[in-house]
Formats: sequence, C-alpha cells, structure tokens
Amino acid sequence: MLKFGKKSVVWRWMFYYMGVILLCAICNLVTFYKSKSTIAERQQQLSEVVLKQVNERINENMVQLENVREELLNNSNFRSLNKAKFNDYSSFIYKQYLLYCDLNIYRKMNNTYSNIILYFEKDDKIVASNSVNTADGYWKVYHKELDISYGQWKNLLNKTYENFSLKNLYISKTEMLVFARTIQQNQADRQKVNLFITYTKEDLEDLIGGYQYNQNTSIILLNEMDHSAIKFDAASLLNDKEDEQKVIDAIALNKDEVCLNNNETVHINYLKNDMLGPFYLLTPDSIYLEAINYTRMIFVLTFLVTIVFSMILIYVFIKNNYKPIRDLLQALKAEVKIAPGSLNEYAAVQEGVVRVKAEYRNINGALRRQSRLLQKIYLSRILSGGAVELSDKELKEIYDISFIGKEFAVIIFYIEEFINDFNRVEGELDRLEHAQFILNNVFREIADKEEIKVYQTNMDSLSVLILNLPSDSEAKSKLSSILKREREFITCHYNMEYTTAISNIHDEFRELPVAYQEALQALEAKRLYDMDDTVYYQDILQLTGSSYHYNYEEEQDLIHYIQRSNIDSAKRLFHEVIKSNVSSKKLISYDIMRCLMFDLLGTALKTFDGEEKSQLFIKKLKPAKRLSECKNLEEMIKVYDEILDSCCEFFLEKTDDGGNENLCMQIQDYIKANYSDSNLCVTSIADVFSLSPVAMSKMFRELTGSKLLVYVAEIRIGAAKRIILQNSSSLCDIASEVGFGSTKTFTRVFKQMVGCTPGQWRDNLEMTEI
Repeated sequence: MLKFGKKSVVWRWMFYYMGVILLCAICNLVTFYKSKSTIAERQQQLSEVVLKQVNERINENMVQLENVREELLNNSNFRSLNKAKFNDYSSFIYKQYLLYCDLNIYRKMNNTYSNIILYFEKDDKIVASNSVNTADGYWKVYHKELDISYGQWKNLLNKTYENFSLKNLYISKTEMLVFARTIQQNQADRQKVNLFITYTKEDLEDLIGGYQYNQNTSIILLNEMDHSAIKFDAASLLNDKEDEQKVIDAIALNKDEVCLNNNETVHINYLKNDMLGPFYLLTPDSIYLEAINYTRMIFVLTFLVTIVFSMILIYVFIKNNYKPIRDLLQALKAEVKIAPGSLNEYAAVQEGVVRVKAEYRNINGALRRQSRLLQKIYLSRILSGGAVELSDKELKEIYDISFIGKEFAVIIFYIEEFINDFNRVEGELDRLEHAQFILNNVFREIADKEEIKVYQTNMDSLSVLILNLPSDSEAKSKLSSILKREREFITCHYNMEYTTAISNIHDEFRELPVAYQEALQALEAKRLYDMDDTVYYQDILQLTGSSYHYNYEEEQDLIHYIQRSNIDSAKRLFHEVIKSNVSSKKLISYDIMRCLMFDLLGTALKTFDGEEKSQLFIKKLKPAKRLSECKNLEEMIKVYDEILDSCCEFFLEKTDDGGNENLCMQIQDYIKANYSDSNLCVTSIADVFSLSPVAMSKMFRELTGSKLLVYVAEIRIGAAKRIILQNSSSLCDIASEVGFGSTKTFTRVFKQMVGCTPGQWRDNLEMTEI
C-alpha cells in the first residue's frame, strides 16, 4: 500500500484530474443548454420558412384562380349563357353542356381542385364540373353530402364576393375549402354570376402540404369577413373544439404560445397573406423536445461514463506511474537530500536533474572547446604545410575530422567593413570575430543542406573554410549557389562588406596547402584588379599579365564629343578603343572586356551633371543594367552604340538652354592648356573670362557636377600618370612639370584621387608588366 505525504505530487494529480472532470461536466452542461436554445431557434427559423413557403403556394394558387376567372370571362359559352335568358335560344341547354365540358377541361388542366361551380343568379342555374342543374335541384341531389341547410345554401349562392373568399364546407362529412368569387355583377344585359372552387383534403395537401415537416404542424387561417377559422390540421392539433377556441383566443391576444387540453404547448407563428389575410403556423413542443430529451440523455450518459472511467484511470495512473518517480528519487539520493515533507517528488527530481545537467554541460562544453581548438590547430598546420599526414581513422579519433568525398577546396573570408550590430561588441578584435562567426555559421548552415562538409580555422586574422565536397560533377555549381545565397542573406540582414576568395577543387587532402595559396592569390587579385566581391582562382589565372588600354586623353575626348552631341566622332573613338585592345590581344578574357566596357560606360556617365533632369534621364536609360545583360562583346558594342546615341541626343536637346555650356567648355579647354602653371587657381581663371570667382565656380559645378579645383587636380594627376608611364623622372620634377607647388602637395593629392602614392602606383605598374 503506497503512502503519500501531505506535499506529495499525487494529491496534485488528483486535484487536476478532478478539475478536468468538473470542467468536462460544465462544458457538457453548457453544451446541453446551448443545444436546447439552438434547437428552439432553429425550429423558429424553420417555422418562418414554412410560413413563407405556404404563403408562396397560396399566392400561386390565388393567381391560378384568377386565371380561371379570366378564362371563364373569355369563354364563349359562358358569355352566351350570361347574356341569354332561359329558353331564349333553342341551343340553351346545349350551351350549358358545352360550358360543363369546358369546366371539366379546366379542372383537369389545373388538377389542383376537385370541383368548379358557376351560379347564374337570374336563371337560378348551376353549371358545375360534376353537374348541370337548378340551384334547388343541385341542393336536393347533394344536400346530404353538403351537410348544410337550404337557407345556408341559398345564402352561399346569392352572396356577393368582391375578391376570392375562403369558406369551410363539409361534404360527405369531410371538411373542404371553398374559394368563392363574384365574377360578373348584375348589369343591363348581364346577370350576376358567382364562381365556387372546392378543395378536398387531398387537394389541400397537394396545395400547401409540400413543405418539410408538414405532418408535425398545423395551419389555421382566420377569415377576416366572418372571423371563422379555416384549418389545415395536418398534425391533428385542433380535433377538439375547445382546443380550437383556445388557439383562436391566443391569436386574438397576440400570444406566442398556448397550452392545449392535453398539456402540450403549441407555438404560434404568424404571417399575413395579402389576398386571404393572416394565417398561423402551430408547432407543438414535441417536435424539438424529442431532440432535447435525446441530448439530455446523451449528456447524462457521457457524464456518468466520464466519472467512472476517470476514477479508474486515476487509480491506474497512480499505481503504475508513481513507481518510476520513486525509483528516480532513489537514484538521485546522492545528489539531493530530501527532508520529510519539505519537497514534493517533482521538485526533488528537478533539483537533482538540474545539478546533473549543470555538471554535464560543464564537462561537455570543456571537451567541445578542447576538440575545436585542437582541430583548428591541426587545420592551420595543414594549410601552412607543416602537419604530419594522418589516416582517416586517426583524424576522426583525435580531431573529429571525417570526409564524405575526395574533393577539397578552400574559401577565405576577408571582412572589409562591419558596422551597426557589430559595433556594440567591445573591441575591434571581438567585432571581427563576431563578424567571422556570422559568416562561417551562415555558410555552414547552407552547405549542410547541400551535403558539403565544412571545417573552419583562422590564418592571420582571416577566416578560412576547408570544404569537403561530394564526388559529383555538380560540386562547383553547388558551391557557387551556396556563396550566392549566403551573400544575399548577409546583405539582407547585416551591414557587412566582405570578400570571398575560392580556390580550385583538388582531389587530395594533402593538396590543401596549394588550395590555400590559390585562395590567397585570388584575394590579392581582387584587391589589385578591383574585381567582384566573390573571386575564383580559376578566373584570375586569365588576368595575370593582362590589362586593357584606355588613356586619359581618350576619355576626355569622348566626354567632349558626347557633350557636343558629335555622335560620329564619339562612335569613331569608341570603336578605335575597342579595336586597339582586341587587335593587341590585351583583352584576353570576357571579364577584361566587361571591365573595359564599364569603364567606357563610366566615361559616358561623367558627362551628366547632378540636375534632376539628367538623373531622370540616366534612370530611364538604365545603361548599367543593359550592359550587364549582354552575353558577348558584339552585344556590348551594340548596346554601347545605342547608349551613345541617346546621350548625344540628350545633349543636343539641352543646347537650347543657353551659352553657359560653351563657356564651361572654354574654361575646361583653358585649364587643359595651362594646367602646368602653378599659379592657376579659381581667381586667375575668373580674371581671364571676366567672371566673378563665386559665380564661375557655381556655374561650373552645376554643369559638370564637379568642383573647379577638383577638375584642375584631375587634369594634373592625369598628366602626371602619363609622365610616369613615359619616363622615370623624379617626383619633384613631375610635381613641378604638372603645376604642383611642392612634392608633398603632389603626393597628397595623388593619394586622395588614386588611392596610393605615386611611387606605389609606379611599383604596381612595374609588377603588372612583369
């Protein structure tokens, strides 16, 4: 027998389970009452629908009766009998027979009523679909079936009915409905004629008995003329006269329900018919109480079953499931000491598990850090070529390194700029490690999906990834896809600029030092040749010792031709540049061709100023996008020709704006001719052209998009580059020759505009030529 303390978790279990049982009982109870309400509402809606359906059927029948009246008024036999007096014509009886036949035809065609009776008042004649006789003769033949007195019969025949009126009539002790209507009033040459159309119980069922649940409800219609009750008692609710009177009294008092003598409550729903007046639908409670009682029975049964099974489950649970908890407490006795009544079982287990997990995390974390450190050290030695080659088994056991294929590659991430989130990390080195961590993890997650194994290490502040690729023909394409997706993710989520250098794919693990050197060379090539941020070693092999020729004078001439809308000279110069590079075989790769074409495109864009009109024109022209979509040199030449046409046309339209552009070009020509003068400045230039220095500087900047002194410096630096290319003059001589007052000023301006000192630029040029 199990014994539990006051704080044992078992009591909590029992409390929760009893709460669940109580909640289920409440939910079932709410559901029951909600179901009861819903059933009542649905019955009310159904009653309204039934009333509408009955109303539509009655209206359709009234239209049909009106059609019968119209047919009779237009019937030739009827008109003949209506005009003629008895025995005026020898064919009078024959006309009656013909009208009798027509009435039978109407009855058969409509097939909704039992009999049609026409009463001609002056002639005291009845022509019906079942007989032709005098009014007295007709009553004598059918008075037993009609079950009315002679006076009631005569009153029924002679009364005037302005519209179709509804009457109760018992024929052969069966209640029937009669629609009566005076279809012809007394006139000079015409006599009064009343129309009577009778409906049997079967006819009524066909007329209004097609609605759903018609056997469970009854309808009562109050005749507004004599306040008599006309019943459609399909549910047999009004067999008792006393019950019928109770219903009529309840209707008079506008009650929604009434209790009959059998203690059954009947609900009353009302709808007014435009032709016959109001009629009421009587619905007994038994229709939906049956569903409610069934719901109640289900609720009680469900509740009892729930209680029984819940108690059984509680007992089984406590008996079977408490034992593992007790065993676990026995196992954790060494980790936690439980004072009697101080903790429940869960709290004791939780305390012991927390202590065990903390120790496990500490040990596991230390082992992982040690394993990663050893792995990085070994990989660094491999890349530098100083590690001892180990077998696959030894690599796995010692450094946790395993391979999935025989192809390897090396990737280097060089982070150029990292701001925003990384700036919150203290210290430059910490921010660099943070950025490298993000790059490495993003790449690793994407590579894992492509089944590429990645190992990471650091070499001279560079993040280096060693890739083990599966042996298939799509390895390189997979690698390109991974790098593209990684760059898209980093660009979207982080403000980071970085370069990716990728080696060739090698077939041996021992070739990793070679792969590492290839990645380093690719990284260096990116910095020298200003290539894309993702550089493959295979691509830079084509760039070694290769460059294109496009000097400063050619660039300035092209700008001059475009701004003067000289399309022929601009195209001629452009094609000469292309031809000189292709013929001299300096453009030996597609990437070099693209570089040259985008350099030429940059020249064309330099012709535009910062005005809104110029910027809108460039945005609409989309020159960079059009050029980047070209697949070969021919397409690029064709697109560039089209760009030259558009640019020259733009400047041709702009020449009508005034003479400032010509003046600006004269200033540019003057600077080109006198840049070697060290005294050349804004004031001296303004004096030559008789302009205000401020106004001239503003006009020059608005038209060219560049400051005047910057333009002078560009001309002088361009001349200095040509001198450096042509001879080995000293920097002092070159500075003096191009108009700089001192070597220091020349070096500072050169570094600002070129990015390196004149000496470094000359050394890089000599290395490129080698």
